[in-house]
Amino acid sequence: MGDILNIRHAAAGAFGVAALIVITRLGFAAPSDPVPAWAFPVNPPPHHDAASGTPKVEHLPGSTLAYTDTQLDDPFFSVDWFPHEHPVMPQVVASGRRPHTWACSFCHLTTGLPGAEGASLAGLPAGYIIEQVNEMRSGRRGPAEPKMMSPNGMNREARAVSMDDLNAAAAYFSSLGFHSHVRVVETDTVPKTHPVDVSILSPVTGAGAGTEPLGARIIEVPEDLKRYEFGDPRFMFVAYVPKGSVARGEALVASGDGAAPCRTCHGVDLKGVGLVPGLAGRSPSYLMRQLYDFKSGARSSDSGLMKVVVAQLTEGDMLAISAYLASRTP
Repeated sequence: MGDILNIRHAAAGAFGVAALIVITRLGFAAPSDPVPAWAFPVNPPPHHDAASGTPKVEHLPGSTLAYTDTQLDDPFFSVDWFPHEHPVMPQVVASGRRPHTWACSFCHLTTGLPGAEGASLAGLPAGYIIEQVNEMRSGRRGPAEPKMMSPNGMNREARAVSMDDLNAAAAYFSSLGFHSHVRVVETDTVPKTHPVDVSILSPVTGAGAGTEPLGARIIEVPEDLKRYEFGDPRFMFVAYVPKGSVARGEALVASGDGAAPCRTCHGVDLKGVGLVPGLAGRSPSYLMRQLYDFKSGARSSDSGLMKVVVAQLTEGDMLAISAYLASRTP
């Protein structure tokens, strides 16, 4: 299980250090103030379980299939628990292209609906997916936290994938339906958490477990870490947000706080218009990172209007907006 956590869903392990070097060379700079650690979980040092010598076979409730831990660890293999629930995958999605292009489904799953560490691609316009990968390839879109492995890994993949494969992957993911994997809960107290090897937070178990004040954070965790590790497309996350943040976010989204309201570009229902992506029901941690990346300059492309919008927002504003958007039905 240690190996699965080390590489599944995150571009860590084998190319983590190389990715960080490339990010530095491309000129992505962290902002002068520390990034909010709760939105940018940094992987702990890699660790490996002692090899048993015999591959362990894993099962998932609701699926008749089984996979070995070796298959679950393979970035050139598609873990597909429910193959009849999606169209036929193009090669780049199912198995990638050795030696440099990982299977898209390794991180984004066969459904295009990963966890809080990555972008949900399902239902996004194909043109938008292609545009964003090209922005990463060019160096105009990078992470504000250079140590966070999942966005660094995507930047590495963007430079490796061919245009033919990118077009095929974009067409596949855009054909899928988007639905939310996150349940938003307003609260004052949350479980104690720690980063795990997939650029997400997980509740502490055993010694050190307990609760703590939430404060000015969003704590987003998988409801079942094992299902998440195994690439179960039916997993759920719970996002704990400060009390009152959803209402505050709704007011900010409606007003624009001195800039254009979100609905001006993202649609009255916040589900997207044309090549502009939908926001409703997305991971609040992911949404927070995008707003922060815009403001820090790490994401220097896209609409100039976004730069105007985020310039007016405090970190608390961005938290509230992310909480509200995540609570909406997509």
